[in-house]
Amino acid sequence: MGPAARHGGSKLAGLRLLALALAALLAGPALAEKPGGALARAEAAWGRRGEGQSGDGRARRAPIARAIRAYEAAVAEDPDALEPRWKLVGRNWG
Repeated sequence: MGPAARHGGSKLAGLRLLALALAALLAGPALAEKPGGALARAEAAWGRRGEGQSGDGRARRAPIARAIRAYEAAVAEDPDALEPRWKLVGRNWG
């Protein structure tokens, strides 16, 4: 496989990411968070992930696991919504 083929794959991935970002932007109000919904609870749990952190600044695993479960519940609550999905992916890899 030549260099052009290798770089073509990364260009395709970049275009997919751009298309996803554009779709999120155009969806606008459709992505609005429901007050008190599962996504709001997940965001609150993610915000608390640093509570009880160790002296070296690392968060404990349990609060992060609770937040991940809350994001999974948000995806289950609204399977067609993009925001809980991309946040779940970001929280898992972030």
